[in-house]
Amino acid sequence: MKDEKRLVLHQGVVAATIPESVVGFEVDTPLVHVADLGTSFGVSVSEAGLTDVSVFDGEVEVCLLYTSDAADE
Repeated sequence: MKDEKRLVLHQGVVAATIPESVVGFEVDTPLVHVADLGTSFGVSVSEAGLTDVSVFDGEVEVCLLYTSDAADE
């Protein structure tokens, strides 16, 4: 945990249920940034760094942090 509203996940699985009063919880992985919009969600990161986001209820915003195309520019 970076702080009470931000988690950095390098590998493994996390599931979170965030009450509406705490909207804005964030999870960063090597490839994506996930921002909670009042929901229950899970994030997993494989050994290879691949990220999977599952939303159980509500919404999240997912932003890609890095693409191989960006490295080619």
